[in-house]
Amino acid sequence: MFHRSYDLSCVLDTNERSCIQNAINGVNAACTDTVDAWLYVQQGNLQNDIYRTLGECDLIPKIIFSAMDVNEHSGNTMNMTVLILQTISHDYENWRIMREESNSLLEDSKNFWNTWRNIYLTPYYTSMAGGGSRVSIGPILENFLSLKEYNKTTGGRSSEELREIECELMNHIGDTLEDKIRVLSDIVTLQDSPYCTALLDNLKKRISQKVSLEKYNDTLVKDMNMQLLAAIETRNPVALKACLYPGWYSVKYNSTDLYKKGLALLSELS
Repeated sequence: MFHRSYDLSCVLDTNERSCIQNAINGVNAACTDTVDAWLYVQQGNLQNDIYRTLGECDLIPKIIFSAMDVNEHSGNTMNMTVLILQTISHDYENWRIMREESNSLLEDSKNFWNTWRNIYLTPYYTSMAGGGSRVSIGPILENFLSLKEYNKTTGGRSSEELREIECELMNHIGDTLEDKIRVLSDIVTLQDSPYCTALLDNLKKRISQKVSLEKYNDTLVKDMNMQLLAAIETRNPVALKACLYPGWYSVKYNSTDLYKKGLALLSELS
C-alpha cells in the first residue's frame, strides 16, 4: 500500500484543514497494492483532472474528488486544495516550514495591531466619552493609513485585526459616504494629511460614480416607462412582454403602478 499521513496542525483555519485532510483521505483511498495515487497527484495529473470530463477508467480522480465533495468546494477552493495536495506530495517538510513562517508573520501582525489599538484608539474613545468632534480622530486615522500602506508595500500580512480596525475607523467617521466625505474634508483642512487626502479623493470618486449610475438608471426607467405606456395603450402583448422583462431589474421601475398595470394586462391578453 502507498498510504501516507501528514500532520496538518500548521493549518490554522479549521475549514481549510478539513479540506486538505479529506483530499489526503481521498488519495489514500485511491491507493491499492499496485496503484500509487500519490505519484499520480505528484505528477500534476489531478490538477488537470479539474478541467476535464472524467471517463469510466478515471478511478483515481473520481475517488479523490468524491472524498473532497464533503467540503462543498467552490472552484477556487478546489484549485487551492489540489495545489496544496500536490505541493505536499512533493515536499511536505518544506511546505510545513513555509506554513509555520506564514503563521508567525500573521501572529506578529495580530500583536502589532492589537498594540496599536491600545496605544491610539482606546485613549481616543475614552476622551470622546466626555464629548468631542469626530474630526479629532484625524491624526490617528492618518497614522493608521500610513502604517497600512507601509505594511502593503513591504509585503506584510493583512490580519483580521487590521481589517477590523479599518472598518471601525470608517464607521466612526461617518455612517454614510457623504458623512465620511464631510468629516475627512474637515480633517484635511485642519492639518496636512496626505493619506487622509488620498482616502477623501477616493470616496469623492465613488460618490461621482454613484451619482452617474443613479442618473443613468433614472434615464433608463424613464424611457422604459414611456415604452410601457405605449404598449399598454396599444394592448400589444409582444411589446408588453419586452417592456416588462427588459433583461434588467429596477425596484424603482418594477414597483410602479404602471408596471403592475402592464402585468395585469399581459395576463389578461395571454
